[in-house]
This record gives sequence, C-alpha cells and structure tokens, in this order.
Amino acid sequence: MTSDLLATLLRLLLSLLVTLGIVGITAHMVRRPRIHRRHPGRRLLPRWLTVLAIVFLLLGGFLAVGGTVLLQDPAASAEDRSDGLGMTLAGTGIVLGGLFFQWMRMVVFLESRDDAFVHRGVLRPTTVIPYCDITAIDTVHEKSAVRVKVTSRHGTSFTAAQAMFDWEPFTRWRDRPGAGAPSAR
Repeated sequence: MTSDLLATLLRLLLSLLVTLGIVGITAHMVRRPRIHRRHPGRRLLPRWLTVLAIVFLLLGGFLAVGGTVLLQDPAASAEDRSDGLGMTLAGTGIVLGGLFFQWMRMVVFLESRDDAFVHRGVLRPTTVIPYCDITAIDTVHEKSAVRVKVTSRHGTSFTAAQAMFDWEPFTRWRDRPGAGAPSAR
C-alpha cells in the first residue's frame, strides 16, 4: 500500500517536472528568437523546430516502416494488414509534418534593415516594406502572445511575433532629423 502511494507520488512529481521543463524551455525560446550570424538584424525561428522535425521524421519513419513490414508479412491476419496500412499512412503523414517543420524553420525570417523591414512567411513571398511607406504599426494581444502588424501605404502587410522585431534600425530611421514616421499603436 505504501509503495503504491510512493510510486504514484513519484509519477506525479516526474510528470510535473517534465511539464514545467517543457513550458519553461518553450517560453524561453519563444521570447528569444535566433539571430542570424552574418545578418545581425535578421531574426529566425528557433532551433527547437529542427529538433521537433527530427523527432517527427524518426517516429514517422519507424511507424511507416513497421506498417510496411506488417503489410508484407505473409503470416499476418486481415486485421493486422489493415493496421499495417494505417501505420504506413500515419507514418507518412508524420514524416511530411516533420519535413514541413524543417522547411518552415529554414524559410521564415524577419529582417530589420537600415531602411526597411523584410519578412518572409511560411506560404507567402518575401515582403519588403520601406520605413517611409509604413502607415500603421498595430500591436495585437492574443492570449499570452504579442503580435505586431506592419502595414504599408500600398496595402501590403505582414504580422509577426513582437520578439522577432529588431526595433533599433527603425528607431534610428524615425529619430533622424527631418523624419516623418508612423505612430506605433
């Protein structure tokens, strides 16, 4: 009886520590985006997406291979063969998800240049908005995330997490003598 209670408490403590660790690491990585080495004004998605992509690729690959082996097994029953087909399809989907995470990490960035913001999203082309064309900078609070939307006078806009922005070049441009700048809301 005592050993069962102790085992349950240890499981709960371990679960709590793992959960707090995941929350802490994720919060740290989201608040501090990765800075490009050669372009200090460029902010990239965090490296943990690559780790997540590798985990998805490995798990999905093992699942797909296991399903394929089960499909090819001559001693497998009809029920096992349908499980093998499901495993193969699920594994393929998980592998595609891992590839998407890695592609997303390689593609998405936000760069603050001396004269413009440059943003490339997941499924959008690269957007360049010169500071002189900015008509609005809106801050949106969604749950615990703060997102910033930059809109140009031509109607183009992009939205990114506030932590992705390097405001120093924009502030230098805005505070230069004779500058007219948009108001940040």
